[in-house]
Amino acid sequence: MAYLSLTAQRNQASSQLSPQTVFLAPLRNRLMFTFGSSSPIGQHLRRTLNLASEFGCISTRRVYNSPFIRRAIHNFLIELIRSTIKPWFGGKPLFMEYRPLGRTGVQVSVACFGTMTFGWEPNDWGSYEETSIKLTDYAIDLGINFFDTADVYARGTSEKILGKALKGGKREKIFLATKCHGKMDDHDPNAWGNSSRHIIEACDASLKRLKTDWIDLYQIHRPQPDIPIDETIRALDDLRRAGKIRYAGCSTFAAWQVCEAHYVAKSLGAAGFVTEQPPYNLLDRRIERELLPFCRTYNYGVIPWSPLAGGMLSGKYLDGKADGARYSTSDPAGRLKQVPTQRLLRLKKLAERLDMSLAKLSLAWVASQPGITSPIIGARSESQLAESVEACQTKLSEKTLKQIDEIFEPGLHHVNYYSSNFGPGARCA
Repeated sequence: MAYLSLTAQRNQASSQLSPQTVFLAPLRNRLMFTFGSSSPIGQHLRRTLNLASEFGCISTRRVYNSPFIRRAIHNFLIELIRSTIKPWFGGKPLFMEYRPLGRTGVQVSVACFGTMTFGWEPNDWGSYEETSIKLTDYAIDLGINFFDTADVYARGTSEKILGKALKGGKREKIFLATKCHGKMDDHDPNAWGNSSRHIIEACDASLKRLKTDWIDLYQIHRPQPDIPIDETIRALDDLRRAGKIRYAGCSTFAAWQVCEAHYVAKSLGAAGFVTEQPPYNLLDRRIERELLPFCRTYNYGVIPWSPLAGGMLSGKYLDGKADGARYSTSDPAGRLKQVPTQRLLRLKKLAERLDMSLAKLSLAWVASQPGITSPIIGARSESQLAESVEACQTKLSEKTLKQIDEIFEPGLHHVNYYSSNFGPGARCA
C-alpha cells in the first residue's frame, strides 16, 4: 500500500483525527509557555511532541478511518507525554482530569480523596495527624480538589484534622464533602439518624470541626426508612437556604429510596439530592441493576466508596502481605471469607499481561464505568496516593473491559458491600 506524501499525510491527519488528538499544537504552546522553550524540560517536551506529531502522520487513510486506531493513538500520545515529563515531577501524575458533578455544573477531580483513615492508629489501617496533613497537601499538589469525610469517622477526629489541613487559603478551591447519620454519642438517643433535629445539629458541629463557613456537599450517610424522607429533605433545604451547605447527597441508598427522595423534593420545591455515594467494585456490582441507571437518567453524581474493596482488590491478601490492612485485624462483616480467590487470580493474570498492578486495573475499571464521577481513594503514603490518582485516569480498552466482565459478571456480587436499611420502615407497617 503506497504511502501518501508527508504534507498530504499531515493534511489528512488534521482533517480526520479526533478532536482529542488534534490537541497537540495548543498543548505544545501551553507547555512551552509554562516551562520555557529553552529550559531542559522545554527542550525535552519539544522533542517528545515532535516525535508524537510525526507518529501521527505516517498512517494511511484506511488506518485513520478506524475509530479504534484513532483512540489507541490518542491514548499512546497521552501516556508518552506523561511518561516523559514525570521524572521532573518526582513521579507525580502531571495532568488531572476533572468531571462535572452530576447536574451541579461543579468540576471535581476524577479522584476524590477519602479521609476515613485520618485519626486512626497506623496499626489499625489509619494515619496520625501529621501524616494526614502531609497527604492532604500532596493530594492538592496532584490536582485533587474533591475531599470526602464524615462526622462519624473517628468520632469527629477526621473532620478536625481535615479542617487543620485546609487552613491557610486552601479551603476556597476545595470541594468539601462530609456526611451525617452515624451515632456521635452513646448516651444520647437523638445523636444519630436522619431526623431534622439531628441533621441540623450535626451540620453545625461539622462546620466547627472543619473550621469552615460552608460545606459544599452534605450527605446522608445511610437511609433510615422509619423517618419520612420529607423530614430529611426539609432539613437539608433549610441548611442550604441558610448558606451552611451548597448541595445535598445520599450514600448507600436503594434505588427506590433515591427515587422517592427525588420526587418528594420536587413536590416540596426543594433542591433535593444531587449525588449518591454507593459501594462499587468488582466484587460487588449490584448498583448496576437499578441505582446506576437511575443516577445516569437523572444526572446524579456518583462517588463510589471502597473501589478496591478494602484492599482485597490490591492483591495484598492474596500475597499474605496484609499487615496493617483494613481487614487484617478486624473483619466484622466476614468479607475476607467471601473473596472468590480463583477469580481474583484470573484478574491478577490479566493485570500482569497489561503491565499493571491488580490495584491499578481494579481502580481504573471503576473510574472507567459509565455514570461514575469520582471514585473515593484512600492512602497512607504519597506513593500510594500518586498510584491511585494515575489509576483513576488510566483508560481501559473495550477488549480489556470485556475480559474483566468475563471474570466478574455485570450486576452480580461475590462479597457483600451494597447493603443497608433498604426498608420497609415502621411507618409502612
